[in-house]
Amino acid sequence: MALSQEDVQGRVMIFQFLQQHIEQLRQQAQILERQSLEAEMTSQALDNLSTLPEDNEVLLPLGSGMYAPGKTAKVKEVLVDVGANVAVKKPVPEAKAIVEARKKELEETGERMQKDLQETLMRIQQVAGDIQQYQAEQGQQSGESAEGEGSEEGAA
Repeated sequence: MALSQEDVQGRVMIFQFLQQHIEQLRQQAQILERQSLEAEMTSQALDNLSTLPEDNEVLLPLGSGMYAPGKTAKVKEVLVDVGANVAVKKPVPEAKAIVEARKKELEETGERMQKDLQETLMRIQQVAGDIQQYQAEQGQQSGESAEGEGSEEGAA
């Protein structure tokens, strides 16, 4: 099937859109990876809470590489951010279940994104193939017209 120049221009626009979509998916995948890592670290921290003895000296992370000294206490509840800057007290096992559900949700989202990425990569290959085929056809036509002009000059 021969493509018109307008068809190819449309395919080039689709190709560019798909490239942008792939880049967005890759950026989202990086964010998702960071969130998954944070959820895993939170899960491990919740597990470790029950193993720490009381009055054990610890360093509390404040952010930007700063820590404050502190002592452990028997932790039965933790504050869980439920959104809109609202935190509620939850027993440690319930908080652990929330984190595990979040990890599963992140994993499922990652799988959907991976599927979308694969489909987009297949589509971009199809579009690139159409563009390359058009370019090859144009190159053949240019070569044929150049040969035809050369043989006419030789006949004259």
